[in-house]
Formats: sequence, C-alpha cells, structure tokens
Amino acid sequence: MIHSYHNSHATARTFYSLKRGTPGTLKVVADPGARAFVGVELEIEAGSADRRELSDKVDALMGNLATCEGDGSLRNGFEIITQPATVPAFLNGFKIDDLTDMLNAEGAESHDTSTCGLHVHYSRAALGHSDETRDMVCAKILVLMDKFENQLTCIARRNWTDNSYTHKYYGFNGSGENSTKKLLAKFAPCKSSDDRYHALNLTNTGTIEFRIFRGTLNATAIRAAVELCETLVKYSQTHTTPEVQGCTWSEFLSTCQHPDLAKYCTERGIA
Repeated sequence: MIHSYHNSHATARTFYSLKRGTPGTLKVVADPGARAFVGVELEIEAGSADRRELSDKVDALMGNLATCEGDGSLRNGFEIITQPATVPAFLNGFKIDDLTDMLNAEGAESHDTSTCGLHVHYSRAALGHSDETRDMVCAKILVLMDKFENQLTCIARRNWTDNSYTHKYYGFNGSGENSTKKLLAKFAPCKSSDDRYHALNLTNTGTIEFRIFRGTLNATAIRAAVELCETLVKYSQTHTTPEVQGCTWSEFLSTCQHPDLAKYCTERGIA
C-alpha cells in the first residue's frame, strides 16, 4: 500500500533493537529514551514494475519494519520509510539484502534516475543531554561535512553541494572557530533555518536528517550510508573542535565500528 506523503508518519513509531544472544533477531524497545536510533527513507522509481503491486511486495517482505509513501518529486515511484532502529538492528535485522534483491528483480530503479535520494535520520535525543551539547555536535558534523566534501561526494554518488534538495551550509571550513562560543555562534543561523532542503536537515524535532545520498538498490551502499552518518555523529561527540578540524580522512574512517563503510570506501578508492 502507498500512503499519501508523510501520512504514515502520523502512526505510532515502533523502535527496534537486537535481542542479545540471537544474531539478527529484533525486539521492540518500549522506551527509546536517549538511545541512538536511525531510520532510512529510500526513494525508488517503479521502472518496469507496476507501482502499487511493487509496494505490496515491499509490504509483504518488510511487514512492520517499513511503510511505503508517495512523493511528488518521483515520476512513478514511492519512498520506503523504515521504522527507527538501533544501528546494529538496522544493519543486521532489517532485511536490506532481501529488499534490494527483490526490487532489482522486479525492475525497480533508484541510483539510475534523476529523482531518487536516500535519506538517513538520526535521533536528536541521542546527540546529547542539553540543547547546547546537541547544537555543538551538529556544528561539528557540519565542519566534518565541509572538510570531507570530496570523500562524501564519492560515497553519496552525487554532487550534493550543487543540488536544490541538499543545500550546503557554508562557512564551516575555517580553523579559527576552536571554541564552543565561536562555533555555536556560527551554527545559530543554521539552527533557526526553516529550510529542510539542506544536506543536513535540522528542522525536524525528533531527528537530524542526512540528505546527501543518491538513491540506490545496492545493499552495501545503504548500510555504508547509515554507518557514515553514525560515524559523523560519534566522531563529533567524542572529539574537540580543534580535533575535528584537524583530523584526516583516514583517522576519521578508522573510528567506524562497522565493516561496510570501509569496504565501500575501498571499492570507491577513498579508503
């Protein structure tokens, strides 16, 4: 079933994590609290498939893990929106390989279109315990996104800095904003913006949204995108502003705790 745009967002969210001792088995989290959860919006075009029949097959495969929604930016497709999950639960329990295998077999398209994107949401509550801490993490993420623009463009598989759906916040490439006060002052206009079409969308109350990625039906690319976003967050949480501004790509990449991002970067020649 294809819900109207953001209509399924009105329904209650179900948060998932992995059961201990049972690899790949999901459990429902009753109280998400300040834990880190991710969610993905994958835009696809139906291609040679019937749009509604394809959405029914997505529903049959994913069950309660995802819903399908219409999107006016797509020609004859829909977006697949996953329920929030911890990163390990998404990577290991969300049937990403099965989903992409089915979509490819049915003739769907994503990367090879001019319309499809892949968006990754990360829970805002997990960024820190105060507004200032969360703002500081977001500001450091913008520093990293500016610093590693070339590498992120390679992973995103599109020029995200020249795209009307992923505007870039400029001015985060300097080395002088090495204090909380200075960086927060630079971040203030970003925080107050009501334009969701930024590479890092800050307008949602519950999540920050990474919008840089081109759509894909490659399972490794989807997992790598999620792993990249988590690594951007974790690095920003655990390193000072001077460390963020001075780090190298290899230093940053070495902190990723999951295999697909490193594998994907190696395949694309930026490891």
